[in-house]
Amino acid sequence: MQHLSLSVGIALAALASFGTRADELDEFKAAFAESRSPATTIERRRVALDNLKGDSKPIALALLEAATTVELEAARIVEQRRRSLFEAAEPDIELQRREVLDPLREFGQLITWHLLDVGEKAALDALLSAALDDEDLPFRLRMAVAERAGDGDAKFASKLIAKMKRKDVAEACVAIAAYIARDERAVQAIPILVKQLGHRSALVREMAARALAHHPDPKGVQALVRRLEKERGRTRGRMAAALEIVTRAQLGDRPSAWQDWWREHEDAVMAGEFELTSGTSSALVTGAPREGRALDNDTRRYHSLSVDGEAVLFLLDRSESMSATMRDAHAEDGAALTRVDRAKQELARVLGTLPETSTFNVVVFSTGTTAFAQTMKLATADNVAKARAWLDSVDLVGGTMLYDGLDYGFQLGGCPATDAPFETAIDTLYLLTDGLPTRPRAEGRNRMFEADSFEAIRAAVSRWNLLGRVVVNAVALGQDFPAQHLRGLAEDNGGGLVQEF
Repeated sequence: MQHLSLSVGIALAALASFGTRADELDEFKAAFAESRSPATTIERRRVALDNLKGDSKPIALALLEAATTVELEAARIVEQRRRSLFEAAEPDIELQRREVLDPLREFGQLITWHLLDVGEKAALDALLSAALDDEDLPFRLRMAVAERAGDGDAKFASKLIAKMKRKDVAEACVAIAAYIARDERAVQAIPILVKQLGHRSALVREMAARALAHHPDPKGVQALVRRLEKERGRTRGRMAAALEIVTRAQLGDRPSAWQDWWREHEDAVMAGEFELTSGTSSALVTGAPREGRALDNDTRRYHSLSVDGEAVLFLLDRSESMSATMRDAHAEDGAALTRVDRAKQELARVLGTLPETSTFNVVVFSTGTTAFAQTMKLATADNVAKARAWLDSVDLVGGTMLYDGLDYGFQLGGCPATDAPFETAIDTLYLLTDGLPTRPRAEGRNRMFEADSFEAIRAAVSRWNLLGRVVVNAVALGQDFPAQHLRGLAEDNGGGLVQEF
């Protein structure tokens, strides 16, 4: 963070020359000196943050450095947790780490809100400069700053265009995010975005498509149509969503349909006689098909939810409450069966419907978490048979440690402990559970488990699910808990909820 530290130093010197708030800033920076025990410093930091008023350039840069410090502290705890998840550590160890991590994450979000609330032009320009130049800043923080401050001084236009050319994933994405935030289209940016549609990283390709939807151009439409047949899964869906936005044609994600449309409208589009529109949509983020949109794949269903991904992770609750009975809606006499039997039967069935070119995995969670395989597997007949046999052997134990199950699943998908861009190995997640999430009880209490926080779980998933690229669906079995919690989790991540009784 050399660039950032130098910038803060210069800003503080300038601030001191005017004799204003240098002492508060010094106190604030001192409170965020890296600590081996961050939990003991949060209260001091809260006081320092409360005393920090205004939105000047020095304050903005100090907030940026503080947010980075908290993220690095949290990443160290996450790394420890993740190692222990695979090593089946004792639950009380995980609880101790959560009791440090959750408040730290919550406080880090509070700092970020203060940071993104900055409104002074000089401060925003300084933040944008740091986001573009300081490669050591956390990736999501750089993206958030770029989206907030991207429409800065005109002097940044040439820098944005230069950065957009980069092969480095983080550098290209941050620059494109800042370009999207700008009010005006830059003609010289179009050929760069067109080229980035062929980037090795799907993350960069999708950001380029999003930019071409926000700042449409005839050459961008042409490039998106041509690129569509080379893409698969949700990346294709995101590019199709960009085309639907700029052309207002509702053709789904079929390359052949768009090629036919292009042959009919090419001359008008390239001549500027076809009005292109700009905008955004949830499908542009998730790549999930709209209801009624034509799809190339079949209508596979999992508990009535469409299975339209090509890299699918099934997350299954194996807590003891799954032994409760429910009505078998598929039996003619409506006979009862256990929730776990219902879950296993449906999962075994849907695995057999996956195309062999798609990938899948199954994670089961309770007091501990385990997976069918440590990597995603092709849905070959042999792998499906092995997964079904493994699923048959799963028994019930413990409580509903949903946080750890989701953490484990996203880690299998490639999500690192540090805040950095990554290529996700999953595009769709299906969560099945039958009760409120729990975690090991705190020391000195008589219950084995206590309720976990859905707010903490949703906040964690928003971090693990980089740029919302994984669609999260939920299945609630039984009526032992209010399903709106799961609905919120699914809707946050572009998915849907089904409840079965």
